[in-house]
Amino acid sequence: MGAIFKDKWTLLLAIGACICVMGVGSIYSKRLEYAPGVVSDYDTVYAPAEVPRITALDLGKGSLSVEIQGMDARGELRSERVPFALNEGRHDYSVAVSDFVYPSAVTARIAYRPPGPKSGPELMLIESNVPLAERGEAIPLAKWCDGYWEDDDPQRIERAKARLAEQGVVASQSTLERLARVGTFVTEAITPHRGTPTAAMDRLSGLASFESALAGESEVWCFNISKIFAAYANLAGVPTRVVHILRARDGVKLTSHTFCESFVAEQGRWAFVDLTSGQTHATRPDGGVLNAWELFESWQTDRLHGVTFHYALADAEEHGIFNFESFFHRHSHFHYTYARHQSGSKVAKGVAHFFAPKHILALNPGSLVRYRQYQSHLLMAGVALGLAALVAGARARGRRAAALSRPSP
Repeated sequence: MGAIFKDKWTLLLAIGACICVMGVGSIYSKRLEYAPGVVSDYDTVYAPAEVPRITALDLGKGSLSVEIQGMDARGELRSERVPFALNEGRHDYSVAVSDFVYPSAVTARIAYRPPGPKSGPELMLIESNVPLAERGEAIPLAKWCDGYWEDDDPQRIERAKARLAEQGVVASQSTLERLARVGTFVTEAITPHRGTPTAAMDRLSGLASFESALAGESEVWCFNISKIFAAYANLAGVPTRVVHILRARDGVKLTSHTFCESFVAEQGRWAFVDLTSGQTHATRPDGGVLNAWELFESWQTDRLHGVTFHYALADAEEHGIFNFESFFHRHSHFHYTYARHQSGSKVAKGVAHFFAPKHILALNPGSLVRYRQYQSHLLMAGVALGLAALVAGARARGRRAAALSRPSP
């Protein structure tokens, strides 16, 4: 193989063939859906690797042993067996655990009937604060969140840290308190600069976008506001990602929106954050935070009446902040992107998106499945063409070498 790659024309031909097919795949995917991605399951996008999962259940005589796997405070993956001493009937159980960042206790609602003379025991795990392990990929928080605060200017990062310190944001505060402080700070600073951004604004990092807006160089809308909040929230130690709601009809883009989700470590859950709508998070009656997909499903089933929205500004309506529900639609696709440094060429970003496309949740994902199939087929075609080019180059080298080795007549 090394000899083959000495022929620069063969190498260039192989690389060119792969890039051409990838480019065609990228273009065609945008015909199918203007933001390429793959359909994912709920656990893939909402159960990060840091959140423990139930990996095994072992029912014994009057007891249930639950195996839990998750990350400890050192970032290492570990397992622990949690025993539940069962009582007949339906009961709530709680067993303390110490090895995981979250939770401090495993709670479960279990219905249990002990074995009878002619029947074995029956058990139903009704609910638990630790999810069952599904087949979805467990993606670390760093892959979702690290990168939003990165910037080419180290001094800009230091200025951002100084602004957070001025706002009294410290690591000892709870996640929700830091969310509130960062949300209020960003909203108060950015609200006077709302509007249509310049084309150059989308290419800036979150921290650079903030300073550019404050300098009067451009206005900002939801995408820019979300990038800015994600940068400052991650700098404050709150893992935060940017999420997009997209939809199209007959190739025409319809109303879309961009917001954030922040990971609340105390609850092991993602929280919906939409500073464009002035909201720092939303909670259920029991105080649990809600993510964007849960809000979307609540809106679909008309169950938002029990949800409390927490705002960055008390007078949100006077600041022209609108209702996020105007962007929800039953054909909406939720796109979850990995955090990437904002600089780089369009070619580099296109290649990155081809190999690591956005994760998508949708009520009607049928058309998106096609992109996943085309992506796989086109990638295989690129590999096949590349190999064919290598083989052709190798044969050409062999024929050339044979011709040179023949004695002259």
